[in-house]
Amino acid sequence: MVTAKEARAVGRQMIRENKGLFLGCYSAYFGLTLASVLIQFLLNNNALVTALWGMASLFLLIPLALGILHIHNLIYYKRRCSVGNLFDFYRNYSVSIKAVGVSYLFSMILSIVLTPLVMLAVLPLALSGAGEQSPLLVVGLLFVFLVVAVLSLVANAFMMACYFIILRNRSIGFGRLLGSSLKIGGRYVLRYCLLQLSFIGWILLCTLFLLVPVLFGSLLLLGELRVLGMLLTVLGMILYGLSLFVLAMYMNAATAVFFNVAIDEYERQYPDFSSSASPHIPHAGNTGFSGPVDRYAGPVHPAAPAETPRQEEPAASPAAGEGTAEKETPAGEEPAPERVEAEIMEPRGDLCDVILISPGVGRMLVSMIVSDLTGMEHAEARQLVENVPRAICTGIPREEAHEIAKRLTEAGARVEIR
Repeated sequence: MVTAKEARAVGRQMIRENKGLFLGCYSAYFGLTLASVLIQFLLNNNALVTALWGMASLFLLIPLALGILHIHNLIYYKRRCSVGNLFDFYRNYSVSIKAVGVSYLFSMILSIVLTPLVMLAVLPLALSGAGEQSPLLVVGLLFVFLVVAVLSLVANAFMMACYFIILRNRSIGFGRLLGSSLKIGGRYVLRYCLLQLSFIGWILLCTLFLLVPVLFGSLLLLGELRVLGMLLTVLGMILYGLSLFVLAMYMNAATAVFFNVAIDEYERQYPDFSSSASPHIPHAGNTGFSGPVDRYAGPVHPAAPAETPRQEEPAASPAAGEGTAEKETPAGEEPAPERVEAEIMEPRGDLCDVILISPGVGRMLVSMIVSDLTGMEHAEARQLVENVPRAICTGIPREEAHEIAKRLTEAGARVEIR
């Protein structure tokens, strides 16, 4: 299973390689969210209209949130996309309704659990009054805040699992979606909470961007430099907004990596948990497709699979009897490493092979690089990385081999060029 450190590392690489795309889609997302809030603010003279618009805006913004995660998925699986993919779930709103329904259900359960807990914790403290027992009141409120934060993280794990399941399988039914969200969210809730807690330093840094200018601005507002104090306060709010903007990208990218790996792992152990099997989708480098697509709902091109030439090679070998005996063995994957090693040891003049000896601590980042180099899907690349030593690239010029080795080494891997 991917660790928080590896998920963050892959998330950072996704952001570095797609800065313009992320900037465009997040700007559109926050712009539309701000427009929704402003409309609600303008309607605040009518309580009924404000409440109705508040409910309606949720059904407008949740498809946008799904679009944000959808773009992360496309990038993770090396699919081409654009800012237009942000609006995919307006065109397929039945998927959004399922996600909204499951999210509301989890939110309702969270509210039902939290309300009595908060009342039981706050009421005795409030009835005890202030004075000598004020430290007890502060400790009690901090405890309530901690309980609310932990339970909210748990509920968010279930909701994010729901989102990523439906991104990967849009045809899944509501009941199966709910059950799968409970299974996967419950299985990986602790790891997800640890991933979110690993961002606590960045969250505190964002808070400092707000608190420090606002604090100094408030002090200046009390004195004669009121204009400067107001400017500092506005600057603090702008810095806080920008820092949250960047942090949201980072957290969503790491979450996309985490849940894609988690669902892949769960599918391998329980292949029947989903309503349909995942089709093979070619690597983006081998296709000209550039429209809205995800791993489960994407187009399957009728091109010949890459495995066919490999299956013909053993049949053409001089020792035909040995070749057929190897084919009949149940472990079909075992002869492949021997054949690759035999090719590696052949002298090729100026051509070299890049051999991955060890992925190091960042195996997720290394598997992502291997996927990019070879055109494999991420699941295949991870399997290759976990069964080292293996050849990554064979029969390539020495300069290109050194560039690939440098890229893998920077990710923490140990590599040899032969």
